Amino acid sequence: MQDIRLWSQALFCWVGTWEDTIDKKTCFWLRFYDQPENLRLWAEEAAQQRAERLVARLRELGEDPDSLS
Repeated sequence: MQDIRLWSQALFCWVGTWEDTIDKKTCFWLRFYDQPENLRLWAEEAAQQRAERLVARLRELGEDPDSLS
């Protein structure tokens, strides 16, 4: 399937498809993209990204995130 994106003036973003596996289901999902066509993350994805950045930063500071309580 070709990646097609349409501009929505009402939403002020691009609307397009994105193929991935979510909850063990692989298919094309309807996704939103900002004006320069960067994928807008779902809340769960944004939280996961923040957590990964935090873990990386802790490791840079010499801390083991797995040992923190």
